[in-house]
Amino acid sequence: MEILTTVNNSGKGVKMMLQKLEKEEIVIIPLSRYEALLQQMEDLQDQENHYKAMEDYRQGEGRAFREFIAEQGGKFDLQG
Repeated sequence: MEILTTVNNSGKGVKMMLQKLEKEEIVIIPLSRYEALLQQMEDLQDQENHYKAMEDYRQGEGRAFREFIAEQGGKFDLQG
């Protein structure tokens, strides 16, 4: 079974194809939209990691960022 639909994307019609494959479905979208979705997922993962690290630090785990940077002996250029 194949379904072809057109979705409104900022005033442009974007065709997406959904195909039922046993229990899984696939979606075909423009590459630019796929890459944007990947970037959003990476950003959300970064946020999740940040909140986890902050919680760990509050519970006495981990260490201060300044301490980490001092140990690196100038490996990072944080001036700009």
